[in-house]
Amino acid sequence: MKKMKQKKTFKHDTPLIKQDVKKLGKIEVEKSAEMGPTPVEGDVAKLQKRKQISSVKEKNYLLIPDEYMLLKQKVTFKFQNLDYKEAMGLMAKIGDVNILVGEEVAGAITAELSDVPWDKAFNALLDMKNFAADIDVNSNLIRVHSPATLTSQESYKSARASAVRKKVELESSVEPVVSEIFRLYYITPAEAKATISELFTSTGEGSTYSPIQVTEEKTTRSIIVRGKAKDLDVVDSVIREIDVRTKQVLIEAFIVEATSSFERALGNKLGAAYTRKSLRAGGTIEGSTIGNPSGSEAALQ
Repeated sequence: MKKMKQKKTFKHDTPLIKQDVKKLGKIEVEKSAEMGPTPVEGDVAKLQKRKQISSVKEKNYLLIPDEYMLLKQKVTFKFQNLDYKEAMGLMAKIGDVNILVGEEVAGAITAELSDVPWDKAFNALLDMKNFAADIDVNSNLIRVHSPATLTSQESYKSARASAVRKKVELESSVEPVVSEIFRLYYITPAEAKATISELFTSTGEGSTYSPIQVTEEKTTRSIIVRGKAKDLDVVDSVIREIDVRTKQVLIEAFIVEATSSFERALGNKLGAAYTRKSLRAGGTIEGSTIGNPSGSEAALQ
């Protein structure tokens, strides 16, 4: 008896699109990245914090910060007709701080305080004789003067600072002006120019001033900055922080044009058949017809 030839089960394991689109897309992205600098991932969610570029610590010449514990300790004292300068000397020893008393400060003081913070007691002694103080705890120094003397000293220092600032500006005006080109890889020249210009522009007395000049160069995707060397160093630091590659999403899509001939070819590959609107699409395997339509369930209307 002849052994019946067993029909082979059709197995469709060949993809319609043989190329790995995702892999090819990743290769193209890596090629573009190699043309630029080593990217810094601008992933805010990953860092979970802001990056500090600069910091300016302001000085307070009127109040004493809480971190100076000796100047916040509670004190108790009783002054009976004590010379004011000697009273300030005792306060200096208790608070372990240098207190300079002006020559115009004179007189005696009588006061009794119990369990009062040092800084509150010090201000109370100033108010009793209508004196003022310049407090610089960072330098461990406090100056006590009459209000008129202290105001005169501050006015002189302000005028002196203004003169020094003008001198520094005059000296810096003779520094050489340099022009440098900064090539961009991930942001546009317009975006870089807007950021840099806003960073360096200052407004005062109804006019604006910028120590640098920024020019866009769209052809080479870069900006040209003209200014002093120290300002160009700041520009370079800022560009390195903002011209970074961000996370990208690769979208994989396939566009297939389906026609009646495509359906017939697809049926031949899959070994399937169906009838739709009196049109039969199907195929055969080894001479056997697959998927002969029968009944209402086999027809797709």
